[in-house]
Amino acid sequence: MCFSFDGAEVELQSTANDSLVVVGSDSHRVCPYCGWTSNANEALKPQHNTSWGSKCTYEGQGDEYHLSHVFKTDVVQITFLTAESAEFEKVLSTMYALLEGLSRELGIERTDLKGCLHRKNCNGQLLYSIILYDAVAGGAGHVRRLVTDDGKIFSQV
Repeated sequence: MCFSFDGAEVELQSTANDSLVVVGSDSHRVCPYCGWTSNANEALKPQHNTSWGSKCTYEGQGDEYHLSHVFKTDVVQITFLTAESAEFEKVLSTMYALLEGLSRELGIERTDLKGCLHRKNCNGQLLYSIILYDAVAGGAGHVRRLVTDDGKIFSQV
């Protein structure tokens, strides 16, 4: 859905029961034989025990992994179709202002909402979109209330 807000075009897209992935920033080395792990800055110990208490026979470095988690929730993607949307700091600040404003407007706890930025191509220009989502697994429908046909709640936020 697109509409004009204070002279700028804004695109809002809402989805229910969408999937998001959270990827950990720390990596871990994992033994391919027994699953024993260490942080990625250190190699696997040459002599480590399996979870059953016996010595593992693997002697390599181990494979490096980042832990992640997929969860379902309600999502709203907001893209301001302006030149300023290419500037990370401005869009990040706008995201936090929207999170605060939305929680106040809807009368919900700020911790029930989260957000992140996503870079996308809009008519040949790379812009940051704001992704707002319900922190509650499965979604509580809070962020979807932001998207109305008349844009009234968005303009109030």
